[in-house]
Amino acid sequence: MLVVVDGQARPVASAKQRMLLAALVAQPNQPVTPAKLIDILWESPPRSAQANLRLHIHQLRRLLGDRERITRNSIGYVLHLDPGELDVTRFTRLAEAGVGALESGDHARAVDLLTEALELWRGPAYDDLRDARWPGAAHLEEARLRAVELRAQADFALGRYGERIGELTALVEAHPTRERPRAHLMLALYRTGRQAEALEAYQDGRRVLVEELGLEPGAELTGLQAAILRGDPLLNALPQLLPAPAQLPPDIPEFVGRAEELATLNRVLNERLSRGLPAFLGLTGMGGIGKTGLAVHWAHRVAARFAGGQLYADLRGHDPTAEPLPSRQVLDRFLRALGVPGTRMPDDLEERVGLLRSVLAQRRVLMVLDNVVDSDHVRPLLPGASASAVVITSRNQLDGLAIRDGCHVLRLGPLAQDESISLLAQVAGDALRRNDSAVAQVSAGCGGLPLALRIAAARLTPRHGLSAGQLAQRMIDERGRLDELSQGELRVRTSFELTYRALDPAAATLFRRIGALNVPEFAGWTPATLLDSGGQQAGELVTQLLDAQLIENSGVDRTGQPRYRIHDLLRLYARERSLAEDSGRERAAALRRVLSCLLDLAERAHSSLYGGAYAIIHGTAPRWQLPPDTAAALLRDPLAWFAVERSALVQAVSQAAELGLDELAWDLALSCVTLFEAHSHFDDWAATHEAALAAVMRAGNGRGEAALLYSLGSLALYQQKYQEARDLLESALERFGALGDDHGYALALRNLALLHRTNGRATQAAECYERARRMLHDLGDLAAEAHTLTGLAQMAMDRGESAAALDLLQQALDMYSGIANKRGEAQARYRLGEARLKQGDYEEAHQAFSSALPLVRVLGDLIGQAYVLRGLGEAGLAMGRTESAEQDLVEALTAAQRVGEPFAEATAHFALGSLYIQGLDEDQAVNHWSRAMKLFAEIGNRPSQANVLTTMAAFLDKRGDTTGALSLRAQAQRLLSTLESAAYHAQ
Repeated sequence: MLVVVDGQARPVASAKQRMLLAALVAQPNQPVTPAKLIDILWESPPRSAQANLRLHIHQLRRLLGDRERITRNSIGYVLHLDPGELDVTRFTRLAEAGVGALESGDHARAVDLLTEALELWRGPAYDDLRDARWPGAAHLEEARLRAVELRAQADFALGRYGERIGELTALVEAHPTRERPRAHLMLALYRTGRQAEALEAYQDGRRVLVEELGLEPGAELTGLQAAILRGDPLLNALPQLLPAPAQLPPDIPEFVGRAEELATLNRVLNERLSRGLPAFLGLTGMGGIGKTGLAVHWAHRVAARFAGGQLYADLRGHDPTAEPLPSRQVLDRFLRALGVPGTRMPDDLEERVGLLRSVLAQRRVLMVLDNVVDSDHVRPLLPGASASAVVITSRNQLDGLAIRDGCHVLRLGPLAQDESISLLAQVAGDALRRNDSAVAQVSAGCGGLPLALRIAAARLTPRHGLSAGQLAQRMIDERGRLDELSQGELRVRTSFELTYRALDPAAATLFRRIGALNVPEFAGWTPATLLDSGGQQAGELVTQLLDAQLIENSGVDRTGQPRYRIHDLLRLYARERSLAEDSGRERAAALRRVLSCLLDLAERAHSSLYGGAYAIIHGTAPRWQLPPDTAAALLRDPLAWFAVERSALVQAVSQAAELGLDELAWDLALSCVTLFEAHSHFDDWAATHEAALAAVMRAGNGRGEAALLYSLGSLALYQQKYQEARDLLESALERFGALGDDHGYALALRNLALLHRTNGRATQAAECYERARRMLHDLGDLAAEAHTLTGLAQMAMDRGESAAALDLLQQALDMYSGIANKRGEAQARYRLGEARLKQGDYEEAHQAFSSALPLVRVLGDLIGQAYVLRGLGEAGLAMGRTESAEQDLVEALTAAQRVGEPFAEATAHFALGSLYIQGLDEDQAVNHWSRAMKLFAEIGNRPSQANVLTTMAAFLDKRGDTTGALSLRAQAQRLLSTLESAAYHAQ
């Protein structure tokens, strides 16, 4: 290491100072932390390392003759250097200029610049620091070797073959497995009349490669050897250069989006070229996703960086009118474009490969290889050790190029909605209004597919006379959407067909079955079920569809299953093919297997959560079962499985109804209530049941109708739609009674009892609960029986019979615990907390609520969390723990509002009012009580309304507002008397 100060050389004698200076030089004008410097200087730092480092810095400053050369900031030490003061910076600048001169054909200037760059070297990089770890050394050495190779090429172009033989011989001896300098040496020897030595150099290289690496020489060496053996005159014609080719197709004027992909392409290009490596970039995706458009657009943006030219070829990997273009033909085209005469074109493929790499070695060329079949199709066209870049587009995933050749592959997905609308607007022109809702509908119907968007936009141009509203209306019908996405020779369907026709028959069958299933996403077990085959065989076919970009992997779900997604337009195409190629029987059988499998899994999931087939009735539809280990893995967390498959389950009920599988439809709908209830998916609850109800009514399925009316009544009860709930539950009771279905009757009666109690009809509630409990006990439905016990306990508490309530709740808790029903156990613990709270046993109440909270959290039961947290808050408030009580009550209110549960929200408001009145924040208290009053009134809960009024009256009494208090109490009395009158008439 040598430092030059004011023209005088100053050797750095100390090893530690050399290492320190090297570390700072490696990051000029950037702070290097003391910790990093200490790690470099000492393998085992001494205790005095910090002090020693400061001493070495001081000595280095003296050596440099300028204290400000090395400064200290908050991060570390900074070595300040101007651009021309560091030899590596000068080398890099000169070498790049030499490459530019070589590519532009100025060979003499290239030799001068590269020679000046190499003269800066006095030996290997960091040669006197070999004991330290310097990751930058290998990079610098690679840059030096490349400069030597490029200077040899420039000399060859000037006819100077013999001048570099000695240098190349030394380079080959130092790097015997490096093929490029050996190729240069062979060429130099051959051109100076030393053919035998040239062939001997090849044999020496082959022996080293085989012995040390177990590899045969690459295409460049073998092609050169073959050319020497036959005395190919082309070897003397290589330096002749034509003007740089510029073959890129025109750029796309309306290019939209892909900002992230463009940034990634730029980043990878810079990284690879800075390391002296060719940049291989792959763009993959389904047909019509915009691979070619992105490749060409990006190529135009960076073309100026490639003075050696730009090459383009459409390899016709998916062309309906022609076979894929062989690599040898593309090699012929490219070599001619690069100046190789046709009369001197090698016939052998390997020789052409080697020749292309030799020619590209002295140029910086950008190559766009469009529409390739797969990795093997394109590999012969890749340059060797050069500063070139290659962009490859394919519908194949290009895994081989990524693994073997270091290709950076980007998978293109659909455009975002705003980008899609922008593309529509740019192509269609001023006639299109971006904020028109119909434009958004057209965009959504195209699924972010650029080809589809461009076709739609072309149809919206003024000369076609079609408005966005008209096209959006036509695209609503999925059966004709692909017909609408056709314009002239452009058809989305044709783009898909090219990929589909290339599939193996079995993979094509799976693709059609996925289309028949008609869902955008599906689990890993689905393909085997669709095909009625083994998992391994189905997995291989899935891989084919993934490789063909007809489906995509959307990750692994919470059950550990891989999930796959299919683009909406591909799904429509797959369904078209299924309708055209599969018989109705085949299609129906495949769908029935998947739907029956979902029913089986949903039934098992319910049983796992409830401790058995409790609190539900099932139909007689056949089940299709997965292998036991697969089913067990899926249902390890039943609620997680329900949540993952939620959209599939909802769609499955609708499909079963449409296919006339009424028995399966109602059974699956009821089995899904476990999910809908736990996570408050009330819209799904209603949609599945209404679809199934229409199917059972068409089929005259009385039991299915009764079951669905019972479940819809339960939903109405959940949503506090009490009159609707009563009508539905009583209709269900009537039908179950007529059918003699005691289990269904008992379940409906249990929920009717809850409705009576909620509406203040205590006598009717007690009668229904007792009768339902006896029937459920005889039927052995432990979970539903325990639920009636909690209802009876609630009524005992209403009557002030705390001991009886606690006894009933303990029985219920024991029953739930005995069957491992966590949801029921949580409810029982919550009710125990309420009972203890009414007793005034606040500590026991708090413990009961606390034991229920983790259960509802694990279950993801937001409604349960709202109630339990409210109970915790009320217990904490009664115990004087105001701060934690407020936190629990606010969280309870938030949970209730998230799921839209008005009763839970109202009770949380009421409890918060009681909390704030204790803290003397009267405005807050009245605000929360008023909101509770409003919510109770909206759901028709008169007892709770009366309770709020009575509480507010007590507050007014304390303030001395006797008149106001009397008025509120009178209102409460009127509500209760109306309730009693209604109960009397109902009885």
